[in-house]
Amino acid sequence: MRYAALCIMMFITMIVACATIPVTGNSATDNEINSPGPVYYGNIIGSITIADHRVPIKNALIYISEIPVRCITKGDPGAVFSDQGWVVIPEPSTGVCRSTSRDDGSFIINNIPIYGDSQLYTVVIEAKGLDTVVIDQVSVLPGASMALKIDCRMTSDGQAHIIKNIKDHRHVDVNYSDELKKFPKNEYRH
Repeated sequence: MRYAALCIMMFITMIVACATIPVTGNSATDNEINSPGPVYYGNIIGSITIADHRVPIKNALIYISEIPVRCITKGDPGAVFSDQGWVVIPEPSTGVCRSTSRDDGSFIINNIPIYGDSQLYTVVIEAKGLDTVVIDQVSVLPGASMALKIDCRMTSDGQAHIIKNIKDHRHVDVNYSDELKKFPKNEYRH
């Protein structure tokens, strides 16, 4: 009986001792495990025009958010009618970076944080009197030579345009800078 009591006392002492030992570990190893990795930076460049006339749009707001577009029902707060049904588009206040288009419709957004090889962002383009265009969860790559190039053609159809497939869409041409270098200028394909 005495032996059992001694074993129980030793067991309780071990539990209490283990519970009070601070777990600090090797800080270099902990940081490597918990860190999202090195931060790189990417860029988005492009132009914004009115679809039918190719007239440049100045002062359009372009912002990027980590928040994807959400599908909802008509009565929900923040509901916007789109070509994908009722959705919630990320607000400008959620933007990681933003810019406005110049007089010639061109824009550039620099210093977009990229964690790892790429980062998914939602790109929102808004201009007064025209439909919002949203490129939902597109990969932004690090480095100037891999800049995401977006040429947007805005309309006034009365609905937002949500783009999930970036190839062959009537409202945008989306390429990466390195893709544009693959073809000589006279062979570039939209």
